[in-house]
Amino acid sequence: MVPWCGRFGVLADLYDFYLPIQSQMQWILGVDSDAEARDRLAAFNLRGIAARISCPALVSQGDALMDPAGARSLYEEIACADKELRLWPKEAGGAVHCNWDSLCVALMLDWLADRL
Repeated sequence: MVPWCGRFGVLADLYDFYLPIQSQMQWILGVDSDAEARDRLAAFNLRGIAARISCPALVSQGDALMDPAGARSLYEEIACADKELRLWPKEAGGAVHCNWDSLCVALMLDWLADRL
């Protein structure tokens, strides 16, 4: 499993972390207020689910749009011992959406090839 821009919860890791996205997410959700968006997004998380993941996992995350803490939480909760967390800080490239400014895709493909 290779969660790209891994997040543990949409509310904390995206909505609260990257404030410019809030109005767009409210529109996507079809809500009229911040409170309604928060209410809807609260349930979108991996609590009780991530701990059941037993396959090898590479969690890759930049730091511009989503909180790296969410990727760390996902990584820590995954049950499989064969797991890797790759955080892409801005200085190293990989901080933007889907880490397109880095070698992220090459890392993912090599990681998958080693396991498949």
